Amino acid sequence: MKLCIISTIPCLKEFATLSNWHLILAHLCENKQYFSFYFKRAKKGDYVILDNSWYELGHSLELHTLIDIANKIGACELVVPELDNVSTQEYISYIQSILLETKSKFAGKIHVVLKGQSFSDYVECFVGLNNIEGVDVIGIPVGMGRRDEFFKYLQKELRKRKIKIQKEIHLLGLRYPRELVFFRKIARSVDTSIAVWSGIWGMRIFEFGFCYDKLPAPVDFSVGVKHSVQRRFILENIKTLMYLGDVK
Repeated sequence: MKLCIISTIPCLKEFATLSNWHLILAHLCENKQYFSFYFKRAKKGDYVILDNSWYELGHSLELHTLIDIANKIGACELVVPELDNVSTQEYISYIQSILLETKSKFAGKIHVVLKGQSFSDYVECFVGLNNIEGVDVIGIPVGMGRRDEFFKYLQKELRKRKIKIQKEIHLLGLRYPRELVFFRKIARSVDTSIAVWSGIWGMRIFEFGFCYDKLPAPVDFSVGVKHSVQRRFILENIKTLMYLGDVK
């Protein structure tokens, strides 16, 4: 599994460089320091995924904006815009409708986020995306709850239907670090701000039951490290995640 370390902007050089895989947030690319850092990482050959910022903003940036940023920064993979409050079939049809434009303007991999209201919805969405030529990666969102339990359910349903997984799997965000043990040989990659942000708050995640919800505030990307204890905790947290996910 590959680990994308999401860092606050003042800490990018110190912590994001501990991995050569990155998931970057589209709305933060307006920040010159942020854009320049990841532009240089892409030039060095690092694998850069451009996220649509849905989780942070409550909505995705528009497709043409995402494609423009992805091409300018040299991204290898693009998370296309999501839709809310639509049926599974409507979402699948929407993804199919934007693939031609996306593929014609962006040469990298296409990453689509799984959507649904229940495990059964997520299964139907997964099956639909799994069948679409042009979708390269399926992102499993952190907001769905226990993703390990979902994936057990998904695998059972796929076996019943004699369906093989055709796409790469990415874990979008991380609330329960112990999930990484289950997904070691299933997910290609995971992104998370949990190591840096919990360390900034003086919290370590060596406890197997650590939950992201314990943190007192959402990530503020303008905050840096002020003392050595924070730095030590962040480095310990990254090491813990690498161990749990068997990160290569």
